[in-house]
Amino acid sequence: MLYIFYINLLLALIAFVNSYSFRKIPKELRLILPTTVILPYRNEVKNLPNILKSLEKSLKNENLSAVLVNDQSTDGSQELTTKLVNSWDDSKRSRTKLISSSDKPEGWVGKSWANFQGFKEVSSDTQFLLFIDADIEFNEFAISSCINMMEKEELDLVSPYPKQIALTWREKLFQPLLHWSWMTTLLLRKSEKSKRPSTVVANGQFMAVRKIAYETCGGHEKIRTQVLDDIALGRLLRRNNLNVILADGLEYITCRMYSNFSELIGGYSKSLWSSLPNLFAAFMVSVFYFATSILPVLGIILNWKYSLVSLLAIVASRYICALRFGESLISPIFQPMAILMFILLMKLSWYKKYTNKIQWKGRTI
Repeated sequence: MLYIFYINLLLALIAFVNSYSFRKIPKELRLILPTTVILPYRNEVKNLPNILKSLEKSLKNENLSAVLVNDQSTDGSQELTTKLVNSWDDSKRSRTKLISSSDKPEGWVGKSWANFQGFKEVSSDTQFLLFIDADIEFNEFAISSCINMMEKEELDLVSPYPKQIALTWREKLFQPLLHWSWMTTLLLRKSEKSKRPSTVVANGQFMAVRKIAYETCGGHEKIRTQVLDDIALGRLLRRNNLNVILADGLEYITCRMYSNFSELIGGYSKSLWSSLPNLFAAFMVSVFYFATSILPVLGIILNWKYSLVSLLAIVASRYICALRFGESLISPIFQPMAILMFILLMKLSWYKKYTNKIQWKGRTI
């Protein structure tokens, strides 16, 4: 158990370093270069009013345009989008295209197909692309600050990490694992200089890409089979020796990924399998998480030495992340329960993968 303590202490130390070195985005209001937002949406009636309100505020920048891609919605999302966009002033409306996605070809993941079709509608003078999800909100500084930093620092892909909104106890328990996983295992600033694609961290909720880099690498067409298109796109650019970074977007962007437990189960069981290269890797990650988060609890019950300090160290790593990301200060105590939930979801995800039962928003993946 002493070795587990050392490992957990190391995880907490890495989280501590990252909490202070996480790259900040300088705040700017004026967008300096032509940028196009690509927003695919599928059955997003409840989210569209908020995301379109955020987009409208940002469109006061004359250098910003948008392509909104209806991905075969069946809940009235297309009609709502048309209604809301038509209520904007002429200038904003003229820089916003509304298109509908055609049936995806064999081998394409639906979201990547929608993003690719949105890209084909981008004007020739656009220099930056911004891919966003419909379940986020952002302020008027988000786009201009991100794009201006990319230009000034010669970056090719920037993924500002949003503040993850968790309202139910299950969300508060599990959602922080999304960033805890890389906050504790990867030195973020060092990874920016790495040439290894495996060190890329990206979040597709709000992801900006230099257009020429996207075109050169093949964009979504090159990663059309990947469920986690954000990580796949980041790794694609890294393999082509381009500059890919994760940045702190907490000040600019918020996202509530799932509004109930059923959505959370469906979302993670859809994608967890694709976060690792194979079933053996998934098994090893599960063993590692079990050893560092659950085994100390068993050790305390069995009176093993160093079990308590091992548990305190892993809980401390969650507290460091909770303080940095403005999260619940109660949920870190239940880290072993969160990891048990993760292991079960990983198992479910691989089961769905091998039985071809992965679905999302009424579509088989």
